[in-house]
Amino acid sequence: MKFTFFRLILFSFILGIFSSCLGSSSDTTTVSSSPYFSSLVFKSNDSIPYLNTATFTLSEYDAASKDSIIVNLDSLPYKTRIDSVNPTFTFKSSAAIRLYYLPGNKYKRDSVWLTGKDTIDFKQPVRVRNFATDGKTYKEYTVKTNVHQVNPEAYQWKKASDNLGQAGLKNQKAITRNDTIFYYQNDGTNGFLNISTNGYNWTQKTVNGLPVNTQLNDMTLFKGQVFVSKDGFNLYS
Repeated sequence: MKFTFFRLILFSFILGIFSSCLGSSSDTTTVSSSPYFSSLVFKSNDSIPYLNTATFTLSEYDAASKDSIIVNLDSLPYKTRIDSVNPTFTFKSSAAIRLYYLPGNKYKRDSVWLTGKDTIDFKQPVRVRNFATDGKTYKEYTVKTNVHQVNPEAYQWKKASDNLGQAGLKNQKAITRNDTIFYYQNDGTNGFLNISTNGYNWTQKTVNGLPVNTQLNDMTLFKGQVFVSKDGFNLYS
């Protein structure tokens, strides 16, 4: 009877240890070797409420750095400040993220471990290295942030071509057709035509059938044809 009781106690002890082992195995943290990029979000603040509108995606591979590039293809609005940004990176798995400032930056430090509360200057590209939760596998990315450099509310002109046309012109008119610019001119004696597909490089063509003293101001394009009137009576196309 005493032997049976002893065996019962021993069996209960072993069962308790086995149950404890099962419980500890279910609490084991699963590690991953996938350090790949998922998303990047900029936190908005009171002065820049639209920072979180930037959508970052993986773009082209940078052969120089051998990094993949994280970039916002749709630029942030003109004059958006990105010198003090709080970024949130998300990866397939992540144990730690190291951010590196590229050579030539104005900061004394060249890198920083990201904590989620960091303020980062993104005016120049930076590099991030993400370590997967296995603690060994990592992946590096170059991060570029695009901001519109031209004020969309301002009309800014720059010279596209020199010496286009003839001296002593009396009439001139430029129209577009099929992604080509047609620039008509006359000096009262001769008619001229220059064409271009980019506004910078031009080719001169011969004008036939159009009286050289035709006023060109009312020249217009209609259903693929160019029309212009002369003296209010004759119509040429």
